[in-house]
Amino acid sequence: MVSGTPLWTVIENGPAGFDDYAYAVALLPSGDVVATGRSAGDAGDAWMARFDPENGENLRSWQYGGALADEGRAIATDAASWIYVVGTVGNENNGANIFARAYFDDLLDGGMPGGNVELQWPQTIASGADDFGFATAIREAHDQIVVAGSYGRAADPEHPDAHARGFPLTGEDATWTCSAGIDALANDIRAIVVDATGRVFVGGSVRTATANPRTDAWIGEIDLTIGTGIVGYAWTLRLGELADVDVVHALAIKDGELLVAGHLDTRGFLGTWTTQGVETSRIVDPGPEASEIHGIAADTTGAVVTVGYRTTDAGMRDIEVVKYTPAGDVLWSDDVDGEAHEDDRARAIVIADDGTVIVAGHVRAPASDSDIWLRKYAP
Repeated sequence: MVSGTPLWTVIENGPAGFDDYAYAVALLPSGDVVATGRSAGDAGDAWMARFDPENGENLRSWQYGGALADEGRAIATDAASWIYVVGTVGNENNGANIFARAYFDDLLDGGMPGGNVELQWPQTIASGADDFGFATAIREAHDQIVVAGSYGRAADPEHPDAHARGFPLTGEDATWTCSAGIDALANDIRAIVVDATGRVFVGGSVRTATANPRTDAWIGEIDLTIGTGIVGYAWTLRLGELADVDVVHALAIKDGELLVAGHLDTRGFLGTWTTQGVETSRIVDPGPEASEIHGIAADTTGAVVTVGYRTTDAGMRDIEVVKYTPAGDVLWSDDVDGEAHEDDRARAIVIADDGTVIVAGHVRAPASDSDIWLRKYAP
């Protein structure tokens, strides 16, 4: 079969209708696909689901949240088939907190069809100002899950700090915390990757001036040499230009280097940096259309796949999935225009051991609601 051939596609309207989004995707040891996002729009709940990897059938869906806006933004799994979801939950003061929750699906143990998705533990991060959870990754060598996003400053709520914490996989309180914002202005962590030794690399955005929305993309490494307690950064590096809006949305590891992706002004970019922060390559979309990359992954051959969107001549956004050879040449691309021909976006990617590619995002339906979208591609 030709590489990049779509094997199945899921377009799913959430249980409450309205706008539904898939923001993150991962694989269980069984090969089952798990995803998280938001169901029912701005007043919706964090949404999670498990899909059959062979045909995309929705095997199980569940939700978490209250009366306010809640969403899952990141998902990870471990060797015991626990499912870890990180995101943002509204609080009673109309604000937001970071949540991290661990689940186990009884059906994975061959349980009865009516078996439950069991909550193993919950954690909430609350600063007293708005907090947002964007990213997670597992440090297998240290039995930890890293939760990251932005942490509000009660005395200066307009300028939250980039924030990360390391929780034991069993759900006890965090053993280390990094709230060392890389600037006195607003900054956040949008992406995490952990290498085989347990080093934690992060990326996101940092405000460039108090009175404007411009941001620099940045990457860095959390300094975990002390092991526990309050930690900082081993190094940080800004990638953008002061006059633009630049963001790092995704990180991965390839051949011992950092794969970095996001957008610089209105152009998607990807590149490689050493684990000490030295740039070794960079590709910026030449345009003229606006584009962004929201997910990136490398397979066992060194091939790289990026997902995001490209703006059409009509000013709408179409999903764009691109696979590159190990040498950096485009092997194939897939542009997806939803049925409503409006704004569609891919948000996340995971590559299975056999090289198949699973992408998650959302497409607009004819009624102008957004639907959950997943697609699997041949390796």
